Amino acid sequence: MDNLTSSHVSTNNTLDDHGASLFQLIPICVLMPLSVASNLLLMTTIARCRHLHTTSNALLFFLGLVDLFFALLVLPPWAVSLWRRHLPPVLCKSVAFITMFLFLESISTIACIALDRYLRICHPMHYQQMVTKQRAAAVISLTLVQAGLLSTAPLINFGRYTFQPSSLLICSSQFAGQKGFSSVVLATTILPSFLIIVVSYWKIFRVARRQARRIADISSIAVQRPPPVLLVNPAPAQPHSRRISTSSSNSSISLPHADDDAASFASSIMRAWNDFKRTASQTGTHTRLLWRRAVGGISHSLKVNRSLKTVLTVIVCFFTCWLPYITQLTYLSFRSSHVRYSVEYVVTFLALSSSIVNPLSCALINKDYRRALLLSLGIGRTKREEEIMRRVVFALTPSRVPSEAAIRLARVMSVREPVESYHELPSA
Repeated sequence: MDNLTSSHVSTNNTLDDHGASLFQLIPICVLMPLSVASNLLLMTTIARCRHLHTTSNALLFFLGLVDLFFALLVLPPWAVSLWRRHLPPVLCKSVAFITMFLFLESISTIACIALDRYLRICHPMHYQQMVTKQRAAAVISLTLVQAGLLSTAPLINFGRYTFQPSSLLICSSQFAGQKGFSSVVLATTILPSFLIIVVSYWKIFRVARRQARRIADISSIAVQRPPPVLLVNPAPAQPHSRRISTSSSNSSISLPHADDDAASFASSIMRAWNDFKRTASQTGTHTRLLWRRAVGGISHSLKVNRSLKTVLTVIVCFFTCWLPYITQLTYLSFRSSHVRYSVEYVVTFLALSSSIVNPLSCALINKDYRRALLLSLGIGRTKREEEIMRRVVFALTPSRVPSEAAIRLARVMSVREPVESYHELPSA
């Protein structure tokens, strides 16, 4: 292998200055602990929570394991080679093999996760039959064998692992001038995985967007708000409180001062409730059913919009990390020239940063994992929100507002301040 035994190589394209090397080491030193911590947290959360022991989360666990190996086995030798510009021949080949293997396995696993999400969202009725633990294990085993064979090929002279001082990954597979090996890698792993990811997330996005439009149409037809109803009691207001009465009875509720956020929140709920009751009497629809349709439609619409943003975020993260690297590999496969060092540094760093982007995208798109993670960390708003919703339900139940609807409304309106003490309504 060319130049593997050289103790020091200096070229015009290499940044040998220690200040420049230190500047390049800073992002890597920041990436390593963040990647290790995030992936260990992902794996620990999935392993500890039994309700997360599903096929989908098993794929996420395996991806976290691959990314953890990235942070432990690829980033440290990369940092050492940037500082010393030299690695022993055996270590150089080992690092190149591990880097190649983990790159291929990572993108293959991401493709499996994208396909799993597509089947779960777009074909929910047949998901349990199509995706089983045995099939998932077989697919992962196949990707491991494929990545292992392709990574071993340069060791038997099909392709080449070389010491490249002008390259960012000093010990890596040489794609430039190796059309046969590069074509096999691109055709069997990289391009198929890339297409699976793009097509799967595009179909998921289309389904979510179509569902959002459908919910918007149904909500606009099902609920038509009548003119506002005068709710304020004509009696003179008292100095420190006011009386709000419902249009259907003589019941009243004493609220704190009008400037209080809690009073405004409760007042808006009472107005909405009376408007819905009037709409129910005009349309002949049961009041409870109308309320559930309205609140449920708003809540579901917000969830669909959030899912659209989540899918878009995952797609953008994937393209940002992997598209430049795949483009570079494709370019080098059919060109003999090398890319500039600064360009290669940015492209390779983006690809390696996927080891921390993947756990973050899992937290965005997997609601069960996000809840379990917050509970395991002892942070979040779970207890606080439950207390707020409990007090809202306690305040509204005497006015015959359904408890389930009140809970949904509290979630939709994202109550931030706890509701203070309210006086119960006298029975009608």
